[in-house]
Amino acid sequence: MPTPADRLAALRDGGAYRPPRDPRRPCQERLEDNGLGLTVEYPSPLVLAETFARPLLETGRRLYRDRAAILASTGGTPAPITHATLVTELRAALEALPDRADAGRPYADVRRLLAAGSTPKVDAYLADTVRALCWRDVLPEWTPPREAKPAGPPRTSAQVRADHRARIRGDEEASARWWLTNADGEGFLAEPGERIGAVELAEQAAAALGELASTGEHLDPEDDKSPPALVPRRRVLLAVATEVFGRPRRDRHGARYYVVPSGQLSEPHSARL
Repeated sequence: MPTPADRLAALRDGGAYRPPRDPRRPCQERLEDNGLGLTVEYPSPLVLAETFARPLLETGRRLYRDRAAILASTGGTPAPITHATLVTELRAALEALPDRADAGRPYADVRRLLAAGSTPKVDAYLADTVRALCWRDVLPEWTPPREAKPAGPPRTSAQVRADHRARIRGDEEASARWWLTNADGEGFLAEPGERIGAVELAEQAAAALGELASTGEHLDPEDDKSPPALVPRRRVLLAVATEVFGRPRRDRHGARYYVVPSGQLSEPHSARL
C-alpha cells in the first residue's frame, strides 16, 4: 500500500492550464535559492490535503469534519483536534521528506518551499491545507450515532390479533366508503331521493366489491399503498352507509332502508343527473 510520501512523489507536472479559481490549480512561487531566483510549482492546498495530509494525519486514528472543525478518533467518540496541532504534524512530516529520484516535480518543489520559502508563506500554505480537509469535503462528515430507542414490552398474541382485526376493519370501511360514494364512477349509483333497502345495498356491495377483490386490486390501482379491495361485513357496510346517507329509516314492515341525499353525492353521481 503506498505511503503518503509515495502518493506525493507520484504527482507530476500539469494543471497550470486550470482556471485561476480552480482549487486544484498548482501554486507557483518565486524563491531565492543561494542567490539564484527559482520558480517552484507545488500542489494546491486541496491536492496536498487529498494526496498527503489526510493519509498522513489519519495514521493510527480517523479524522472527521464537523463544519469548520476537525474531530479525531482512535476508536471511541471523536473529539476536537486543533488545526494548529495538525499543522505542526504536517510541517514535521514535510520537512522530513527525503530526496527521491523517482519523485515528480511537485514533490521536489514542496521540499524546496519548506526549505527556502518565507515563513509567512509556508505557514499560510500549511494552514490552508489543513482547512481544505474540512472545507473541501476531503474528510467524511461526522454524524453522531442515533440513540437506540428502548424496546417496548413484547406484544401479546391478544394484542397482535386485536391489531389485525383493527387493520381488516379499516380496510373494509375504506372499501365500503369507496363504493358508497362512487369515488371513481365505478361504485354505487342512485338518484337523489332514491330509496335503497339495507339488505339490497349489502348484496349489491358484496357483488361489486367481491369481483374487484378477486383480482387483488387496490382501491387506487395507481397506488400500491392504498387499501386493498375487500368485501365488507354487512354490519361494517351499514355503519359506513349511515355515515354517508344518514340514519336508516324503516318501512311499514320494519325493514330498514336508506334515502340517498342530494347534498352528499360525489361528482360522478352529479354528472349522471
